[in-house]
Amino acid sequence: MLVDKYRLLVFAAGSTVLVLRDSKGKDFVQMSAASPEAGSILRSRDPAAGAIGLELPDGWKLGNESFLERTTVQLPHPARACFFANGVSFQGPVDTFRAEQGA
Repeated sequence: MLVDKYRLLVFAAGSTVLVLRDSKGKDFVQMSAASPEAGSILRSRDPAAGAIGLELPDGWKLGNESFLERTTVQLPHPARACFFANGVSFQGPVDTFRAEQGA
């Protein structure tokens, strides 16, 4: 699903975010979790808590990414949103983590 919005995400140094990598290697940042108790990027909780038991398409992977310094991530316009049955959502694609890996 394409989402017609503009959004900048600012992460503090030392923070961690859950990232979904699709089968083509594109990264999507977690935007919402399965329940309010699990948290989201706006709440201080374990980033993977809302994704436990998440069924991913073949070739897709989940991983945690940490920021060494304050980092701003700009979602593309329009952003592609990936929603899962348990309510977890990711948006992107973003190239922030590729740049850190030297890719």
